Order: sequence, then C-alpha cells, then structure tokens
Amino acid sequence: MRAVQRLALIPLENLSGDASLDWIGPLSSVVLHSQTQGAVDLFTYQAASSNESFQQRPTRLLRGYYTRAGNNLHLSATLSDSISLKTLESFSRSGPMQQGPLPLLDGLARQLWPQAKPFSTRNAQAVQAMGEGLASGNLPSSIAHLRRAIELDPAFGEAYLSLIPALSASGQQEEGLHLLRQALAAKVNPVAHARLQWMQATAARLPEMQLSAAGTLVRLLPADAEVLGQLATLHMTRRQYGQAVALYRKALLADPSWPDLWNQAAYTEVRAGNTGAGIANLNKYASLVPTGANPLDSAGEIYFMTGRFKEAEQSFLDAYQKQPTFMAGVTLRKAAEARRMQGDLAGADALFTRYADSSASQPGFALARAHWEFTSGRKKKAMDLLRELAAKPGASPQLVSAALAQLSVWLLDAGDRAAAHQTAQQAMQTSAGGLAAMCLFVTDTETSASEWTLRAEKVFAHPSGAAIKRLALAYALLFNRHFREASLVLKTSYDQIHPNNEDHVKELLAWSYAEQNRWKEASPLLGLFPLPRSAGEEIFDCLVFPRGIALRAKALGRADLTVLYKKLVGG
Repeated sequence: MRAVQRLALIPLENLSGDASLDWIGPLSSVVLHSQTQGAVDLFTYQAASSNESFQQRPTRLLRGYYTRAGNNLHLSATLSDSISLKTLESFSRSGPMQQGPLPLLDGLARQLWPQAKPFSTRNAQAVQAMGEGLASGNLPSSIAHLRRAIELDPAFGEAYLSLIPALSASGQQEEGLHLLRQALAAKVNPVAHARLQWMQATAARLPEMQLSAAGTLVRLLPADAEVLGQLATLHMTRRQYGQAVALYRKALLADPSWPDLWNQAAYTEVRAGNTGAGIANLNKYASLVPTGANPLDSAGEIYFMTGRFKEAEQSFLDAYQKQPTFMAGVTLRKAAEARRMQGDLAGADALFTRYADSSASQPGFALARAHWEFTSGRKKKAMDLLRELAAKPGASPQLVSAALAQLSVWLLDAGDRAAAHQTAQQAMQTSAGGLAAMCLFVTDTETSASEWTLRAEKVFAHPSGAAIKRLALAYALLFNRHFREASLVLKTSYDQIHPNNEDHVKELLAWSYAEQNRWKEASPLLGLFPLPRSAGEEIFDCLVFPRGIALRAKALGRADLTVLYKKLVGG
C-alpha cells in the first residue's frame, strides 16, 4: 500500500451574506467525503473546524468558502499541508444558483480524486433538506429536515446515516431501528449499505454480521484505517491473530500517526508469536507520545508476557520514573512482580514497599498488602492481616466483607472447608454482595459435579448472571478436583471472554487440562505468562498463582521455574 494522504474536509464558509445558504457549508464536507470514498491512497474525513481536524491526524486540509453573485454560486477552496499550512493547490468552481451546489461539489471532488463517484442522490431538494438538517441548531429540527430528505429520495444513503444516530440520540431507538431496516431494503450506495449493516449488527450484538459488514467496508474503503482497525479487532477477539496482525499492519500504513493503534497492534503481534514486531511497534508508539508513560508500561507488559522479566522490571521502573502518578503508581507494583518472577523475593519486597509508601492511603490497600504476602508464600501472615482488617474499628462494611470473603477462599485453599464456609457467612452478614455470595457458594459442602451444577442453577438463577454462574461453578469444581467437568465449564467461558481479559480463565483451563494429563491442550495456553495485576489480585487467584509457574516448568522443561515455584510455595 502506498502512503495514504489523510485529508480533513472542513465545511466551506458562507461569505455570501445570505444566511439562507448556510446549509451549503456542512453539506459540502458530506458530499466531498462521500464522493472520494474508495481511493487507495486518499482518505477523507469530515471535521467541524480546523482545530477539530487535527484530532484525526490529517496530512492535508481542505478549506474554503462560497459566495453568491446575482444568480451564480461560486466555490473557492485551497488544499494545504497540515504541518506547514502551505497551499498546495487551489480550486474554483462557479455555476447557476438554480442548479444548487451539487454540480460544483462534483467538480471539486473530481479535482481531488479523478475517480470520484457521483453523490448518492441527484435530487436537489433532498440535498438541500439534508444540508438544512446538518446546519440546524437543534435536534428536533435536524431530524425533521433529514426525514424530509429521505421522503424526497428513499435511497438517500447519507441521509439515513445522519438520521438514524440522531433518532437514537433523541431517545427514539425503536424508530431508528425501523428506519435502519427500511434503509437496508432500499437501494442505497454500497458504502452506505455496509455502514448500515454495521449499525444493525452492533445494535443487535450480532458478531458474525459485524465481521461481514467490516469485511465489506475494508474492501470498499482500502485507505480507511478505522475500518481496517475495526476488522482487525474483531479477528483479535476471536483469537485469529494472524488475520488481525495483517489488518493492523495495513491500518498502520494507512494512518502511521495513530498512537493507540500501534499499541493495540503490538499486543496482537506478540499473541501471534511476533515479539520483535511487537516491541518495534511500541518503539514507534513511544516516538509519537514522547512524554507519556504508557508505551513503557506496555513494553513492560509485553516483556512480562514473554518471560523476559528483567526487561519487564526495567520498563515498569522507567514508566514510574517518567510519570510517578501514572495509574496511581501501579507500575512500581508491576516492577515488584517482575522482580519476584526472577526469584529475588527480597528485591521484590523492597519494590513493593516503595509502592506501599505511595499507595498505603488508598482505600483497600490493606487488601493489596495481604495479597502480596500471600502470593509471595507468606500465607499465615497474609491471613493474619485480613483478620486484623476485619476486626479493625471503623472499617467500612464493604471492606470488612471483602477481607472476610478473601479469607474464606484462602482457608478453603488450605483445606479447612468448615472455617472457610463460616467465614464466607460472616462476609455475607457484614455486607451481602456478589463476591460474598460466590464465596459462600464455593465453600459449601463437598458433593458430586452434577450436584454442584444443580446448586449453581439455584444460587445464580438470574439469566444476567450466566458468566458469574459459570465462573463460580468452575471454582467449586476445581476445589473439589472435578477437573473434567471444570474444563468443560471453563472452555465455554474462555471462548466467550475477550482476549484482553482472558488470563485468569486461561490459567484455570490450562490447570484443568493438565490434571487430566491433556498437555496437548494445556501447553498452548501456557505459552505466554499472565500479566501482572494493575490493582490488586483477583480473589480466586490463589488457584492460578503460583500454580501456573509449576505448570510452565513442566510444559517447557524449565528448571528455573521449578526453583521459583518452590520459593513461592515455601517462602
């Protein structure tokens, strides 16, 4: 793909002195954008002003004005470089006022791109109605004008694309969905049809239709980094990393100045096995936001995922040095976790202490302290900290309940089911909530896998809690060593969870496979290390850490991981 020029279309300014022609301005950018869609090396987008245009990283700006002299309408525009603002080309078109602005805009579009398509309607009244809707200062008036435009031309794709979001914004979602179905049945232009399909799929939460619509848009709009990125993201959520990487690379060629896209692409490259490409993407990301800490934090996470813990630690420390307030200083905690993964518990404790010095006043930090002690092998100390927190005068009921809920899980993990259930009951009595209810369920008396399933159906009966029900059931099955049944439940959760949030479930699934000696299925899940937590451990992380280290030691034949696991278990 050749370098793509990103052209910001700024509405032409009305210098005619006739306020009744104000509608031509906002219409101009809609028409030019519609007619120039589909170019390989030109991407156009609409911007309300020059200042707004820079939010989407233009390489070129198109600005101008229109005047009226008797019965003639005159358009004048300049194409300028977005950095130097140097004029690259000037355009001028004139024509009879009674023909309206569309023929003049047609000519301007062809000067910008010789293959420009005709606008989707030739109905001058419909064009004016849409323009007046766009220029209207209030939503009801805008909706009325846009409805009129569609009445005048039922196949007016751009009018539908403006009216349907306006109806949604005004609370008329049902009418918007009805109009969406009407638009899809009409013979609108292919780009509008694909965008309408995307709207419908998104509203109805139909991922396969989203994939189809995004694929169509990518074919129709090869220079549009946004639609390329959307399709890449859809493939990424399906763990189709090869397709996602290819699309992200095309998107970055189309818009190489989009910082967040470099970041997203970096993680996907790593998941596809291209660690070097991921790091290179982050270097580019860092060059675009030189004062930001996030590129360094992302680099730390990628190094951590790939087992390069020394480099991860340094990147997290560099992020903290650059911006100590970034994410409330959790980069220090991440650095501590990276040091711990190198087997240096004393050094890790020192880094965690630095984190504690800056975070101890935060609500709930006492829980984070207990988690750190527990995952570092000091389980008795961790449980004593939670007991102290639960008995602390003045502690909020929510914090006390969270401490007791966590304590119940750790007691269960230690094999004391009776004490665990009693503690979970105390958590419920202190502050009933989803977390305490889950702990109460998981710590119930041991039983068969089928009986656990029946219990879950009763306790988590509401349909909206299906994901929580699956996770609670999986925990119960794992604690009772029903690994085959747990793997079935966890596989369903894994298939439905977003890859960015998969670490916990993936580790549990790998463990359930390993316990069945299904290493062929477990090993691919263990290829990357789970990311360090940004804000404390999950309450059931005792099931996956440090167990995941032992699983990787066996799957990868890593003696160093075996040594680390023993340190953390017996620390």
